[in-house]
Amino acid sequence: MNNRSMMKTCLVIAFGVIVLPCMACLLFGLFNDLSTQNPEYGKDFNPEREKMGIPIIPENWELRDVLGNRITWGYPEYPPSEHPIRPYYSQKQIVIVDENTIEETDYYEGARMITTLVGDHLYDSLDITCTYHLDSIQEVKCTALFSAGGYIIPKTYEEAIAILGEWGLPYP
Repeated sequence: MNNRSMMKTCLVIAFGVIVLPCMACLLFGLFNDLSTQNPEYGKDFNPEREKMGIPIIPENWELRDVLGNRITWGYPEYPPSEHPIRPYYSQKQIVIVDENTIEETDYYEGARMITTLVGDHLYDSLDITCTYHLDSIQEVKCTALFSAGGYIIPKTYEEAIAILGEWGLPYP
């Protein structure tokens, strides 16, 4: 095989591996209008969230992503122009584990930032995940992960609520 035919083969492979998947993603995005979707456990489920004591999906949020059993809600733009000041409540992700089990993770962005040795900026963040079963909705179990300076630290639910209090953010 000469150099010219090897070059053609490499270009065909690169086209198939890089260009075609990118085009498929773009076309999927054009035809997958999230604004017309009304996934389960969206804003209509907010009264149940209030009963359980977990954050609701705010009225000004939009559906940002639906991928299989994962549904993500957040501000229409990211980062949100209406909340340029940290800390703030940034998004909610709902995972339908099975027909009876739901996990909701609420993401909060902190104000403290560190700069790593390579120049990346890392903000503190807090993720609170609550799991509930539709047949016993009053039983909610929540866990939390706190990210500080690039380290992820498991926290109890009570510790997470205290962190949000320090940040001046209400829960729920």
